[in-house]
Amino acid sequence: MKFDTLCIHAGEEYLEYDVTPPIHLSSTFKIKDINQRFLYSRTDNPTRASLEEKLASIEGGRYALAFSSGMGALSAVFLSILGKGDKLVVSKDLYGGTKHLCKNILPRFGIKVVYVDTRDPENIVDEAGDAKLIHIETPSNPMMWISPIKEISEVAKRYGALLSVDNTFASPYIQRPLELGADISIHSATKYLSGHSDIIAGAAVFKDEELYRNTKVLRSRLGNPLSPFDSYLLLRSIKTLGVRVERHSSNAYRIAKYLEEHPKISNVLYPFLDSFPQYEMAKRQMRLGGGMITFNLKTDDQEKIDRFLDSFTIISKAVSLGGVESLIEQPYTMTHRELTEEEKNELGILRGTIRFSVGIEDVDDIINDLSKALEAI
Repeated sequence: MKFDTLCIHAGEEYLEYDVTPPIHLSSTFKIKDINQRFLYSRTDNPTRASLEEKLASIEGGRYALAFSSGMGALSAVFLSILGKGDKLVVSKDLYGGTKHLCKNILPRFGIKVVYVDTRDPENIVDEAGDAKLIHIETPSNPMMWISPIKEISEVAKRYGALLSVDNTFASPYIQRPLELGADISIHSATKYLSGHSDIIAGAAVFKDEELYRNTKVLRSRLGNPLSPFDSYLLLRSIKTLGVRVERHSSNAYRIAKYLEEHPKISNVLYPFLDSFPQYEMAKRQMRLGGGMITFNLKTDDQEKIDRFLDSFTIISKAVSLGGVESLIEQPYTMTHRELTEEEKNELGILRGTIRFSVGIEDVDDIINDLSKALEAI
């Protein structure tokens, strides 16, 4: 089956008359066989199991796990692989929560974390020799770095390391990390997989059974599986993933072109713009450009930036991304505020850097809203 069909039908084999999946809210199950799959919902639940089958299908994996957040998924994957004395290689440009985990929490467990510019696989070679896991975001949050999954997977295999990819910005509709050689694909399912800003969820998809089982045990012991009701909502949301991401991407491309020509914008980072530094790599790896744009205002005056962010009618000033509604934020003071000035400067996160999650509203209405806000600067 093709992608859109899998989004609707994968994992949805139910009772004879069901068209939509039932919600199994029971915390525990009657035991007919002590070896039966469903005993207690923290470990396994029928609604969550249906979601996990769907997630594995649309990512091209064999196994999937659903978590109560994207950070829950990431933490469980890291801690199921890494232990005292192990080394993790990560990209320098990461979501702020991931950076905090790597910088402040993993070292407490004796895990060494090394940061590299993963846009060039050769940068990884020097650190890969004794690495247990390599982790990348592509496109990255917020600077839209494209890391070549296939080439990095070859480096990982050469040195015996595993590769995990945060596929949140792209979604499985646009990018297939497992097919490109990654071992694990991770999502904040709160974002495009959900698409309606009404679920907090995470997902990890695996090719290897042992990795899957180890992470599943840890999820149960940490106690962060996705609830049955949120699993149901996510099952519902994924049915429209393809059509939503198509619209996000077409809107974002038009808006990126508009912003690129605007006199109050210094530069625009969008993977499918000809001017994007890694345009050719993005075209090789991604089906579409996605719904995320990062751009820089030609000002570092916080008062002017605040006026810009507070002048919208349709677009909301808010963190998060991937919903049907357009959201805009300032990484410098919001999602990446915990970074030091040195770290922000190294990544190019300026005070005037803006991260824009383009929604699926009428694109002309979004552009008009942007135009009005830019006039306020």
